[in-house]
Amino acid sequence: MTQAFVLRSPVAHAHIKRIDASAARHMPGVLFVATGEDVRADGLGDVPCTVPLMSRDGKPRHDTPRPVLALGKVRHVGQPVALVVAETLAAARDAAEAIEVEYDTLPAVTDAKAAIGAARRSVRAYSGHIVFDWDNDTGDAKATDAAFAKAARVVSLDLVNNRVVVNSMESRKRHCRV
Repeated sequence: MTQAFVLRSPVAHAHIKRIDASAARHMPGVLFVATGEDVRADGLGDVPCTVPLMSRDGKPRHDTPRPVLALGKVRHVGQPVALVVAETLAAARDAAEAIEVEYDTLPAVTDAKAAIGAARRSVRAYSGHIVFDWDNDTGDAKATDAAFAKAARVVSLDLVNNRVVVNSMESRKRHCRV
């Protein structure tokens, strides 16, 4: 059995100026090292979002690029930058530490509410950083509004909910050359 270790970005938003994995590739026990350029050369493409979602206005969601390994830019802390496969986990970790990555850090917005708006266009090219505006059309909006209008007291609360996403674990259909 072999072990893999993923080298992840320590910064939220940056251009990748340089990745040098040559030392890692020659370390004892290392079987394979991949960077975003290797993934692109193999033609693997991005990890797709296959769930068709439509916004309230009937337009399809904006598809955001999700490369298997970062290509030229990182867009969040923890984004995978390189992958090392080795005979042991310790060898894979050691090799990952030998990979040199030079980042040119860019401004980052860490508050989702603050990121919404036309003035914040540094991360994504579409309007306001909203991928889709979903409304599942359940419930009775008129009755709800009427109940609030008749209420003796209405309490308002801003509730911060961490990002909630589905993370399917099934493997990809394409394979990488090793």
